[in-house]
Amino acid sequence: MRKTAHGKIAPYHGVIIPYNTGSQLKYLKYTEKKHFDSLIENGSIKIGTLKNYRSSEHGTMVSDSMEGVKSLAGTYKELTSSGIKASQSLSSFIHIGEGGSLRDVSFSRMKFYGENYFIFSMSSIYRETDHKAWKEKENYDICYRINAPRTFFEKITQKLNELVPVKLLGVCKIHYYNENTGMDFFDPKNSYPAFMLKGCTGFAEQKEIRAVWQPNTLKDIEPIIINDTRLSTHVEYHRSL
Repeated sequence: MRKTAHGKIAPYHGVIIPYNTGSQLKYLKYTEKKHFDSLIENGSIKIGTLKNYRSSEHGTMVSDSMEGVKSLAGTYKELTSSGIKASQSLSSFIHIGEGGSLRDVSFSRMKFYGENYFIFSMSSIYRETDHKAWKEKENYDICYRINAPRTFFEKITQKLNELVPVKLLGVCKIHYYNENTGMDFFDPKNSYPAFMLKGCTGFAEQKEIRAVWQPNTLKDIEPIIINDTRLSTHVEYHRSL
C-alpha cells in the first residue's frame, strides 16, 4: 500500500467508479454449487485480492500472473518532456528536464504494478459457452444473480470493516488489451487503474465487472471469507450445468 511522506495511507484519486444499477446491466457470478449453497444458507462469501489472483494456486481461468499489472509498450520518434508528463505510467519510468526531448525511443512490455485491492469478480452477461468453459476448467456448475448490488456490496463492506479497514470504491467494468504486444503508454485506457485492466484478450467476451475495495492499512492483505446471512436475500439462482 502506498504511503504519504508522513507514513499515512495515500487516498485513492483515480477514476470515479459509479454503481450502474440500470436494468441493462446484470451482476452474475459463476461458482461451484457448494459455494452457492453456503452463501444461501450461511451468507458465506469469499472476497479475493489482486495479488492473490496472481498466484498459480488457482485454476487456469482464475489465476492470472498479470492481475493488477499493466504491460506497457511503445515506439516513438520523439518524446518531449511535456508528453512524458502527460502519461502517468511513462513519467514513472523516465524523467527529462523541462523543454528537453528524446528521439527514437522504444519500450517493450514494461510492467507497471498497481496497488493491492480486495476484489469480487462477476460477469455482466450470461452465455452457456462461457459457463461450459467454467464448468470444464473450474467446476463452476452454478451461476447466480445479485439483484440488489448496491445493498449487497455495502453489507459486504460493513463486514470487511469488522476485520480490516476498507473503502468501497464501487463496481467497475474491466477493459481488455493485447498482453502479447503490450498497451501503448498513450492509450486512453492507460488512465484507468490497474484493477480495471486485463491483458487477457481471450476472455474479453466475458464482460467482467468487479467490486473493488481499497484497504486503509499498510499491512499486506489476504483473501477474506465473511459470513452475513443478510446477503442471501439479495441473490438468486440463475442457471446450472
